[in-house]
Amino acid sequence: MVVIAQVFTAHFESISSVLGGAYWLTTAGTVVTLGVIHLPPTPTHLTTPTFLLILTTHTAVPLPRPHARALAGITSLLPLVPAAAWPAESWTPTQIVGYIVMMAAAHTLGMWLDWEAAQSHKHARSSTREVIEARVKLECEREQQEQLLLSVIPAYIAAEVKRHNMLRVAGECTTELPPNSHPKKQFYDLYVQRHTNVSILYADIVNFTLLSEQLTACDLVMTLNDLFGRFDQIAK
Repeated sequence: MVVIAQVFTAHFESISSVLGGAYWLTTAGTVVTLGVIHLPPTPTHLTTPTFLLILTTHTAVPLPRPHARALAGITSLLPLVPAAAWPAESWTPTQIVGYIVMMAAAHTLGMWLDWEAAQSHKHARSSTREVIEARVKLECEREQQEQLLLSVIPAYIAAEVKRHNMLRVAGECTTELPPNSHPKKQFYDLYVQRHTNVSILYADIVNFTLLSEQLTACDLVMTLNDLFGRFDQIAK
């Protein structure tokens, strides 16, 4: 039942809480019933199952942490039921001290294991978020690189350069280079396409030196981009 509840935790929190509570009630009822009918009755014969049930409540039952803490505290009182059912059996001071120590150890261990699991989950979630952020950042940088490349050379040449470089990298990865050898230089090949009816415009910007001294680098780039964009519109 605990496994089924954990499967539903991610999508059906309310259902998992109900299943977790049902599991605890069933287990606690079973432990108390066995303790009552246990022969011969001893005051501390429920210490071991109570210890295990406290650990399970802290670490495995899919309930909110305050609810799990409350149920674990109630679990500590289960051995009192057989004691009430068999009043003739009394608790000695040694048994009381031993039971208190066992219950304190169970709660301490259970809360520590729960804290460790929470820290591991937090670390895994943080690592997953960092991986996703790095992937998104890489995609943004790749798009910026693509836009920068397309702003410098035509699209068909950019596609040819990318295809050729991918083939070259794939070939270098599958081919072992001999010792003391150097890889080929990038952009060694020429990417040329023949065009007909092409006009070449030579233009000079008047007072460009004075303009570059008066404007900041960002404003100068934006001015030149606007100017060249107008040339492109006129050419179309």
